[in-house]
Amino acid sequence: MIRFGVNYVPRRNWFFSWNHPDLRATEEDFGVIRSLGFDHIRLHLRWDIFQRSDHLADEESINLLKEMLDIAQRAGLGVQVTVFNGWMSGVWFLPPFLKGRHIICDGALREAERFLLREIATAVGKHPALLGIDLGNEINVYDFLQKPFSTEQGDAWLTEMLGACEEFFPGKFHVVGVDHNPWFGRQAFSRSLLASAGSATSLHTWVGFTGALQKFGNLSEETLSLAEYNIEFANAYAVQGDRPVWIQEFGAPVCWYKPEEAVRYARETVLRAMRSKNLWGFTWWCSHDIDRRLDCFDPLEYDLGLIGTDNKVKPLGKAVAELISEIRGGLTPALLSAGRSIVIGAGETGSLEYLAAYGKLLRRGEHAGFVLKERAAALRASGMETVEINEL
Repeated sequence: MIRFGVNYVPRRNWFFSWNHPDLRATEEDFGVIRSLGFDHIRLHLRWDIFQRSDHLADEESINLLKEMLDIAQRAGLGVQVTVFNGWMSGVWFLPPFLKGRHIICDGALREAERFLLREIATAVGKHPALLGIDLGNEINVYDFLQKPFSTEQGDAWLTEMLGACEEFFPGKFHVVGVDHNPWFGRQAFSRSLLASAGSATSLHTWVGFTGALQKFGNLSEETLSLAEYNIEFANAYAVQGDRPVWIQEFGAPVCWYKPEEAVRYARETVLRAMRSKNLWGFTWWCSHDIDRRLDCFDPLEYDLGLIGTDNKVKPLGKAVAELISEIRGGLTPALLSAGRSIVIGAGETGSLEYLAAYGKLLRRGEHAGFVLKERAAALRASGMETVEINEL
């Protein structure tokens, strides 16, 4: 069964609410989220609040996390907890003890990161509402803040931290949330590890940030199929044929889409992505709008919610809820013919050039896949047809 969820943004005080919690408001928020048909949330910790120094976690914050998991359990919501969040909605919130230290390459700091994971596991590791751990919200952006690090260094960190997750939270669902940059470029972590480490491959398929919207238009074949395309591209790097893929972030800012366009974008994105195999689920960004009295954010961030700051469901939220109900009632996408696999050249990235080629095949009624060049011969031997990008 495909999972549907939201990235939880508290309607009261955003993630400043970790300092000033309102659990009654949390309970109300979770109730409305569940009423829309969502089965899980992605819950973002504030690293600067949860960890005070290398080996000092904030006990009150961890107790608050447990209370929030209790509320989620009562509401019938699973919770994916993201931990090393010093970057949220375009604003930095780094713990002071990180100053001058490298998050990825500092061995002592990596031990401090393991310490925080261990402390959280001691408190909530067996909580029935806990789905698992996400190492951080778009944690690859630290590469832009600090001294650059190689993908080899990034992969070593990622392997160690996901190993710690499995050690401290055995059997749970562990991932790393990254934006499009490691897929559309060569940054932070290798695509081969992102498609094999942890429990699933997590994708953030923002049409504007990837450049798809600007190049192809906001309701083009390519833009509406971006999530589907990203799934197929990730599938090409997976060693396991049944590797789950999670559309962990996608959304429709009002500066990109008019209200009626946003409804079409949401519906088309979900149904098209459902044509791909290995899809675990969708998690919309985000649950609630941000109160405009908090004036530290980019204008794009304020109206991304499906629910307003008054906790009333917005028209887009109602449309998404109706879509979820339809899908659970048996709605399936119109299937295309099994298409050819586009060969990915050695070292190539998920560029817009490949998205353009993918769009061409979709317009011909073909559901395309991707295959790494080194695997193409084996695929052809099995009877599948491949095509080079310059042939389209």
